[in-house]
Amino acid sequence: MRVPQRLERDTLIECTAEVWFTSPELSAAELLPGLLFQSVGKQFPRLQRLPGADIPKNIRSTNPSLQRLPLQVLEGDFRKILIGDRSLGISFQKPYPGWSAAQPIINEVINALANSGLALQMERASLKYSNLIESSNEVDQLELVDVGLSINGFELRRPGRFIRGEIEKGELRCIIDVKTGATAHFKGRSAEGMLLEIDVIGLQLPSNQYGEYPRLLDQLHDMAKEVFFRTLKQTTIESLGPVWSL
Repeated sequence: MRVPQRLERDTLIECTAEVWFTSPELSAAELLPGLLFQSVGKQFPRLQRLPGADIPKNIRSTNPSLQRLPLQVLEGDFRKILIGDRSLGISFQKPYPGWSAAQPIINEVINALANSGLALQMERASLKYSNLIESSNEVDQLELVDVGLSINGFELRRPGRFIRGEIEKGELRCIIDVKTGATAHFKGRSAEGMLLEIDVIGLQLPSNQYGEYPRLLDQLHDMAKEVFFRTLKQTTIESLGPVWSL
């Protein structure tokens, strides 16, 4: 399937690249902000402590889900680095700068993480896109995507539907979430419509994990883009103003 280069009516509300890692430190989140700031501080100049940081270290260290909870955040303009004891995420909010601008920033942050000495083995790498297809008519929002939903022949058409599916392709897994009747809040306004989230996870990480991360990131992005456009109906794509590459 041929996919557009971009959309004139951008639907993206957040893009997040995340890695999970092992660390020799019990609380890497306390040390990483200063080390990352040396490399990317101009792009992420503001540091904020998150509520999870108040949970005692010994409790966080024994709970895997708390180990990956963001504890501190380095913020820039419409972008931030979410830092946990065993996780790091680079997030871009609306207005999204485009992949050509986001990609080198992600690679620069991950390279700084690798050089910090606090991230040893990479355990997981993912790229997630959250999109809002704006529509005020909740009953018809599911018509925006190429998805059918019925139970024993009875079509489900009531508002508030949520669909989750998974696709595996080679060494990648893609989780697709579709939710009607969603509301997103941007700076200065809010919007209603259908939420479409595409989360692509690398199932098998390269042997030279951090050195080969840029190649893996490209693979995650390519699959996320393909699944996004294949999920939308052609009429939806046309309504969003597709821009095709020459």
